[in-house]
Amino acid sequence: MRLQPPAVRTNEIEKQIKRDFSKHQVTKLVNTEHAQIYRCQQPNTWINGFDIILAPTCITVSGDIGEVLYTVGRGLNFLAGYGCSNYGFEKLDDAYRNQKEVNNYALAEHMYNLIYDLLELEKINSKDFPEELIPPSEIDESKPEKLQLAIEFLWLDVVEKLYLPDEYIENEEYPEWLNQIEISEENLEIIYNMIDHLRDHDYTPDEHELYQIIRDTNWDAIDPEWFDGGFLIAARRVSWVTSCAQWAATKWLEENQSKAA
Repeated sequence: MRLQPPAVRTNEIEKQIKRDFSKHQVTKLVNTEHAQIYRCQQPNTWINGFDIILAPTCITVSGDIGEVLYTVGRGLNFLAGYGCSNYGFEKLDDAYRNQKEVNNYALAEHMYNLIYDLLELEKINSKDFPEELIPPSEIDESKPEKLQLAIEFLWLDVVEKLYLPDEYIENEEYPEWLNQIEISEENLEIIYNMIDHLRDHDYTPDEHELYQIIRDTNWDAIDPEWFDGGFLIAARRVSWVTSCAQWAATKWLEENQSKAA
């Protein structure tokens, strides 16, 4: 399992664009009163090539990278400033704006925070309380490996031992601090089943699979506002195309503004 915060995914896309587009050039193909067309491609190949079409009421990006449609006609300045931003996504046509995927980091963080509160782990007073179970307030997005470790420890050394105590008591593996945790059998079963399901998907089920998991595990019984968790983000294919468009628009403006100066 590799948890990937949204910012990390964005950085990786930007690095890939800088690597794959190092020889790309942006040229203006059409320039009329009502429309402009820009082409971004590496000379003599259409690999990762694409066109940006600017019209009075929309912007189309399409080519070997995929396609998106913005429902605004604001030119390259809009793409360079907002192409792959939240504001830019709001201006996408519904067919692209509604393409979402589950971010495994956001989902893991949401789950961890809720389970930590449900188990009231912050109230446990024991010198043997594991340091791996970091308080939610100490979760640092720049260190996703700490959250990953906390989730694994939460599953193996807390949830499993609470849900299947007999297996561990017989082997004298049941630590004293776990006795301080109080939770109903019903809620414990929901937590156990939810994590168990998500582990099968490596914390990255698609949006429809996640909805089915939530229904199957009765997760909404303890998290009725789960849909506000913020773990759905723009699909990577949409982020990729919009990032490419933003890169090309920025490149064109920088090169031509410098020439004008």
